[in-house]
Amino acid sequence: MEGIKLWLQHRLRIRVVMAVMMVVAITLTSVTLISVNWIGSRTLLLNAAADKADMTSQITEQHVQQIVGPAEALLRVLALDPVVNATSLADRIQRLRVFTVDLRANSILTSVYIGYDNGDYFAVSPLNQTALRRSYQAPARAQYVIRTALGQDGQKREHILLFYDKNLNLIEQRPAPDYVYDPRQRPWYGDALASADIAISKPYIYADAPLMGITLSMHSSNPHAIVAMDLPLVGIKSALQRVMITPNSQIALVDSQGGIIAANTSSFGSKPLAASQKLRLPTVQTLGNTPLLRLWQLQSERQVLSYQIDNQEWLGRRLPLAQYQNMGLQLLIATPTKELLKDLNVHSRKMVVIAVCLGILLLAIGAWLGHRIGKIIEQHIQRVRQMSNFDFSRPAPDFTLLYEAFQLTDVTDDVSRTMEALLKISQVLQAEPQIDTMLAQVLDLFVEAARCESGAVYLFHHKEKRWNKSAACGPQDNLDEIAIRLYSEPDLRLNNNAKCQAFAIRARNGDVLGHVILKHAGDSEHTSRDFLIFSERLTSMLAIPIETRQLIESQKALLDAFILVLADAIDTKSAHTGGHCRRVPELAMMIVDRLSAETKGQFADFQCHHDDREAFRLAAWLHDCGKITTPEHIIDKATKLETIYNRIHEIRTRFEVLRRDAHIASLNAQLTGTDKATAEAQRDARYAQLQDDFAFVAQSNVGGEFLSDEVIARLEQIAQQTWLRNFDDHLGLSALELARCEKTSAPLPAIERLLADKPEHMVPWDETLKPVVERDDPRNTYGFDMQLPQYQRNNGEIYNLSIRRGTLTNEDRFAINNHIVQTLIMLTKLPWPKHLQRIPDLATNHHERMDGKGYPRRLQGSQMSVEERVLALADVFEALTAADRPYKSAKTISESLTIMAKMCQENHLDQELFIYFLQSRLWHEYVRKFIPSAQIDDVNIDELIRMASS
Repeated sequence: MEGIKLWLQHRLRIRVVMAVMMVVAITLTSVTLISVNWIGSRTLLLNAAADKADMTSQITEQHVQQIVGPAEALLRVLALDPVVNATSLADRIQRLRVFTVDLRANSILTSVYIGYDNGDYFAVSPLNQTALRRSYQAPARAQYVIRTALGQDGQKREHILLFYDKNLNLIEQRPAPDYVYDPRQRPWYGDALASADIAISKPYIYADAPLMGITLSMHSSNPHAIVAMDLPLVGIKSALQRVMITPNSQIALVDSQGGIIAANTSSFGSKPLAASQKLRLPTVQTLGNTPLLRLWQLQSERQVLSYQIDNQEWLGRRLPLAQYQNMGLQLLIATPTKELLKDLNVHSRKMVVIAVCLGILLLAIGAWLGHRIGKIIEQHIQRVRQMSNFDFSRPAPDFTLLYEAFQLTDVTDDVSRTMEALLKISQVLQAEPQIDTMLAQVLDLFVEAARCESGAVYLFHHKEKRWNKSAACGPQDNLDEIAIRLYSEPDLRLNNNAKCQAFAIRARNGDVLGHVILKHAGDSEHTSRDFLIFSERLTSMLAIPIETRQLIESQKALLDAFILVLADAIDTKSAHTGGHCRRVPELAMMIVDRLSAETKGQFADFQCHHDDREAFRLAAWLHDCGKITTPEHIIDKATKLETIYNRIHEIRTRFEVLRRDAHIASLNAQLTGTDKATAEAQRDARYAQLQDDFAFVAQSNVGGEFLSDEVIARLEQIAQQTWLRNFDDHLGLSALELARCEKTSAPLPAIERLLADKPEHMVPWDETLKPVVERDDPRNTYGFDMQLPQYQRNNGEIYNLSIRRGTLTNEDRFAINNHIVQTLIMLTKLPWPKHLQRIPDLATNHHERMDGKGYPRRLQGSQMSVEERVLALADVFEALTAADRPYKSAKTISESLTIMAKMCQENHLDQELFIYFLQSRLWHEYVRKFIPSAQIDDVNIDELIRMASS
């Protein structure tokens, strides 16, 4: 008993099975008896096969007639219908129900149409074919489509598609300018003209639906019109399969050119017809069926043809369909001879009953054993071959009692599992950018590859000086106990025989980055030296990916910090614009995130994915980085005469000189005999005039109101007053200032105007630093389209005081606008990675306008992405609501939104985006976070939307 149990445990051996197979040799005794009646039975079976082939031909011909017959009757009725005489589209549509009745009466029809000799056509098709619906892009409820064209010869015809529902209600009408169709060029049209009755075309593949069929056409009661129907030859393949002579008989219905209409082979009709098959049928040559191809190639008048293929004999017949000789249809039937003769065993059984029974029994046993053994061996050979070809998948093997096969299955499963896990680990290490996600996926595969129960990954957090569990798989009880020891023993090594093992993840410099802790069954396989070496090597694969991702994250953090520092520096540079570079990104990201979450409306298709969002976030922070090149005194220019300081003090000093001159003149007049009262009256009048003139100049310097022509004229009049200069105005000047002055100073004392625009006030461009922003400048490689002022700066006193609105001259405004030019130049020079290469454009285009009048490149709204239009809107809203601008007072929320609505009217901002901004109340979220309560007031959203839309 113990021996039997041991034998069963070890299962059957291959050598035992092979010995049993020897008994199959006994079956040789039955061969002689089986061959007695072979010749007579062969003749009978061949005759039966010929009869069955004739029957198949008749059935096929009847099936074709069943398809064509009803369609011919419908076509004859249609040829007499009044629709053939209709000359307008409306009249033809009136008879649409006639067409639909025909289509319903014969459900396999794909089109019913009329072609006119002037090139017009009117075709109706049911939309019961998926390919046809896709071809016409039909609406969901459409059940029928009309294709039609009206026009005159020599003129381009307008092709129209009309879609109707099942109740023949018009759903949609659309032009089809790309559709090319002329019924007079179609073969069926010519066939009908040449025929006195119904003309049947040769089978072909339809252009509008991937179906094979024929077209029936005939003259109508209108001599100028031909009626036709498309009739797919469906169901012929199934008919051929139902009359198969033998299981492997090959039957095909072909035309005179070898084009296949139907076949019972699996290689025909298994795939949808491709677009490339539009004008031709698959042929016997392309079918890939050798028996049928050889039968087609044989030219013989014998009824039964015999030929060899791969040492196998085949019998074939070619039978024409007499009723459809004009279509050239014939039936090819090829049958393996061995299948025709398989029943010979039946005729021989009477004589060799005992021999056959014994042979069958032994053959069955041997065949079963041989099959099982052969199948198992083939499975493992195929399995090993797959592994050799780098396919490590694990198909489920058949159950077997063979000991060797059972063991081989286990070994190949283990190897496949390990290799597949290693490949997946390599793929995850390469593709997954997030450390925690990467470690979680890798750990699952690691545990599978090492055939362990559970595992965990701990990484050392340098800032917090502690170990963090970054990934876990399976039960963690014992693993957490080992993890506690990592705090005191960073270079932990455990006993080789322990059920839990810790493997260090070492950086290239030898530092311990973390540990992989594995828990296994504690068997000999997992406590062996080979397992420990394998696990250590597998763990070492994590070092470089972890270091790389940590480096990428640190570099990303460094880039973010650098950008924030730059933005803070720009804000800190000007106390009057502090916070702008922080507030604009906040608002812009709020808008973009809300737009990305929309599932309906005009922005439902907008998606700002991770990489695009990152690029937009950085671009928003960098949108004004070019301001670092803009002089502070221009950004902060609160008065017209302000440069590094407010030059009104110089002018006030001149007025002080003129006042003192008036006092001296009064005293001199008195010394020369002028009455004191008269002299003092003249002096006081001069005092009052000077006080009034200076107050006028000082008020003009503030730049609060629009200056009229009268104000500018008075400034010119005041400027004509003179004062006496007694000191050389060339002394103490820098070399650059001297270069702008006249070569020689006027003789002293010199008469100076009270206000003047002097040559030294004009600061020319340095040709080496002159901005390349004009469109026609050949050096302009960025596409800038801006007007460059003649001078870099114009500090003329009259010129600056004559600014009609605000405090900025054209030169000042260009200097400020030039910040966006410098932004694009600066950002373009940076080596952005691929997913951030949109940053220069995203950061630069927020000063463009929807009407193309913005700067620096005068882009149209259609040339701007949604993100760029969002940044433009956020920049304007922040600028309007900011309370820290020196050149304007703080505006309320309603005032700011009203100005933006007017900007939409002027096609400055995106109207749809502004309306979305209002309706989503994103502005309210921003206001609550950044705007002082004194500026917050009631907002009439409906009125603003009406204003923006007008």
